Amino acid sequence: MKSNLKHAETRDTSKPVIEENAHIFQNEHKALLAEIEQSHDLNHVETEHDASQPFIDSNIHIKEAPQVKVLEDVTQPHELKHVITNDKSAPVLPTDVHIHTKLIE
Repeated sequence: MKSNLKHAETRDTSKPVIEENAHIFQNEHKALLAEIEQSHDLNHVETEHDASQPFIDSNIHIKEAPQVKVLEDVTQPHELKHVITNDKSAPVLPTDVHIHTKLIE
């Protein structure tokens, strides 16, 4: 049976919308990279106020992180209790289903 496809009208709006008065110039990356790679004489900058250090008020007391104690507890040997489980994760196959393991070439 041969399928017949119907003709569909599409409206492709995926191309970018460029305004009429926009001017696109040639890309001059090679000249820009050549200028960047040249050596430049830079002026030395004096730092007047370096605010990059975090400011911690003297009234604030930082406690030890609780994760250290948790890690110590977890890494110690523990005596585990035996648990009886009812594992139902195996697939249930009806008795009339046969599975063949022959590879198809």
